[in-house]
Amino acid sequence: MKNHITFLFLVVLLIYSNSLYAQFDTREGRVINDGYPGGIIETVNLEKSDVVEGSFFINEYWSVGDVLLYNGKAISGMPMKYNLRDEMLLLLDANKISRVLRDDEIEKFEWFDSEQKQNVLFVNCMNYKLENVPMVGFFEVVAEGEVELLLFRTLILDEGYYSVTHDAGQLNDEYVIKESLYLSREHALHEVKGKKELYNYFGEHADEVKKFVKNNNLRLKKPVELARVIDYYNRLLIL
Repeated sequence: MKNHITFLFLVVLLIYSNSLYAQFDTREGRVINDGYPGGIIETVNLEKSDVVEGSFFINEYWSVGDVLLYNGKAISGMPMKYNLRDEMLLLLDANKISRVLRDDEIEKFEWFDSEQKQNVLFVNCMNYKLENVPMVGFFEVVAEGEVELLLFRTLILDEGYYSVTHDAGQLNDEYVIKESLYLSREHALHEVKGKKELYNYFGEHADEVKKFVKNNNLRLKKPVELARVIDYYNRLLIL
């Protein structure tokens, strides 16, 4: 009987001791160390994949277009892709990359977007200033006029993460393209952050613009629909 009691006591003690240990999942593996005076008592290493998912190109397929350089020269009718990671424009000739242009060489370029079924214009950010500081890269011009609507893309490397406990996540890193919208008047930039701030930008025409947005059921977070709003605002400015 005494042996049975001793055995039960040891089982309960073991269960209680295990409950003190907290498990933490990290990119490197599983670590159990909380409540144990000796520190780390178990590590399970997870192999990080060398694969990086996603794309660092603005356009998935080669797009035919034209380029205007700062030296005054122009390149016309060539398939091209823009590498957002290295900030370079790749030009394709006879199925081979014939030339690579740095962003500081290019004033603007335009290509035909097969998804939008229209030409898309990109202008060098160096010609624009945010709080008197020039930006780097290219803006896609979404709406033109006295006030321009510009789309800016930033490439982010999102590191993979895998949780052993939940058996979820991924070990692969992934390229993610983040998009931001800016308004420009005389090349002075204003970032579009929220509806209230946007209407403040419209000043005395804010009520008219609100009415236009409501009547047309427009969503201001969508670049194409916000472009309609900016086109309408530009018409109000010349009345």
